[in-house]
Amino acid sequence: MPDDKQHRSRIVLVDRYEEKGKCRFSFYFEDGNETKLFNASYRFVTILKEGDPSLLFDKSEEVNSNNNEFEEPNISWKKSLARKLLYKDVMEGKVPLEGTAKTTDFSSVYMMHPEYAAWNFDSLPRRLDGIQKIIKKC
Repeated sequence: MPDDKQHRSRIVLVDRYEEKGKCRFSFYFEDGNETKLFNASYRFVTILKEGDPSLLFDKSEEVNSNNNEFEEPNISWKKSLARKLLYKDVMEGKVPLEGTAKTTDFSSVYMMHPEYAAWNFDSLPRRLDGIQKIIKKC
């Protein structure tokens, strides 16, 4: 990989996995050798376009679910990029404003942005509910 921090390469994700409670990706360069895999954390991979996530990520595995040792970032949820993205997704209608725990597929919401992987999956319903209440109130 080039050392230039501004460099952007087109890559193909092969796998997403957890390492020490953090989301990581395996990938190869789009124009490169498919057998030569690289890996990076979610901080270095920004997904600009994606197909059906179920083709790559097993939806039966709830990432970070029931993991008591999962450590969230050292910033508050209210100041996080993940919260801003979730708020924006609700405002744009990508995530339902009226969704409840019975009607919302939280694993699909969780897979929408790699930034969500830094936060515990089990807290997503509560956090989404809070954002929905704020938007309804305003």
